[in-house]
Amino acid sequence: MSKNYSGYMGPQIGKLGPAVGFKWKNKNVFRAYNPWPKNPNTQKQQDARQIFGAMASLSRLMSTAINFGFKFQADAEGTTTRGLFMKKNKGVITLTGGTKTIDYSSLKVAEGSLTSPLFGTADFDTPEQIKVSFESMVVGPATKDDEVLILVVNPDFDQAIVAKGTRGNGSSNVTVNVPAPWGGTTVHIYGFARATVEEPTFIENYNGNIYPGQPSNSVYIGSGNVA
Repeated sequence: MSKNYSGYMGPQIGKLGPAVGFKWKNKNVFRAYNPWPKNPNTQKQQDARQIFGAMASLSRLMSTAINFGFKFQADAEGTTTRGLFMKKNKGVITLTGGTKTIDYSSLKVAEGSLTSPLFGTADFDTPEQIKVSFESMVVGPATKDDEVLILVVNPDFDQAIVAKGTRGNGSSNVTVNVPAPWGGTTVHIYGFARATVEEPTFIENYNGNIYPGQPSNSVYIGSGNVA
C-alpha cells in the first residue's frame, strides 16, 4: 500500500496500482511494479551477479577517491558517485571459468575537464612510504592551488589510502604513508587533480571557467611492491 502525502500527485512511498513510489536522492520517483518476477538463475546471470558484486566491492574500497573524483559529475547529473564509477568502469572486471580478473590499469577513479598533472614513476625505496612525483601543468583549466590526490589500493588487504598535495608551479611530489603490514605486497596507484576554487573562476589562458570541485581525468600511475 502506498503512503500518500499532499494528494495523489504528491510524494508516494510504497505501491500505488502498477507503480511503486519511493525517495531517491531527495526526489519523489516511481518505478513499475512487476508481479511476476523471473529468476531462471542461468550461468550467465550468475556470472553477471558476481561481476556486479565485485564492482560494488571495488567502489566501496575506492569510495574516498571516487567521492572526490566523481562528485562534480554526479551532482550535475543527479546521480551517485558510486553509480558513476560502476558505469564508467563497465568491462574492467571479467570472469573466466569462475576466475575473476580486474584490469586495474583501466580503472577510472575520476573524470573531468580539469588539466591533469604529469605524473612520474612512483618511488618505493623508503619503507612504509610511497612517493609520487609530478609536474604541475598549470595550463588550460587549472590553477596552482588545485589539489593533487593520490590513491593507493592494496588488493591483498582490501584497503585503500588517499593522500593530497598541491599542484604548485613546477615539480613536486606527494608522499603516501602506508601501514607496516603492507610491506612486500603489491599496490596500484592513481592520481588526479581537483579544483579548490570556491566559486566559478575565469581562467584567462583557457578563456573559460573552472568550478568548485571540478576534477581532471584520473591517471593510472602504475603498480609496485611496498618496501
